[in-house]
Amino acid sequence: MFEGVERINIVPSPVNYDSLLWGILLERKDGFIYFASAILDVDSLEGSSDWVTWIKAKSVKWREALQYIGDSTVYVHKDL
Repeated sequence: MFEGVERINIVPSPVNYDSLLWGILLERKDGFIYFASAILDVDSLEGSSDWVTWIKAKSVKWREALQYIGDSTVYVHKDL
């Protein structure tokens, strides 16, 4: 969960591509946390706004979901 969000840049996956994250950026710089869907330098995020999803926030926190780690595949279905 991101708190104190200053910037969020969402770019959808191209048609016929998945949305898996194969590499990410998670870095603290100048009092902010940066998260990006690609391994980039923080300073290059502003210039990559048309192809990379990224977030700039004051803090981030997460919780473990160990029940989803194991030998079996887990599918979650939500009615839309």
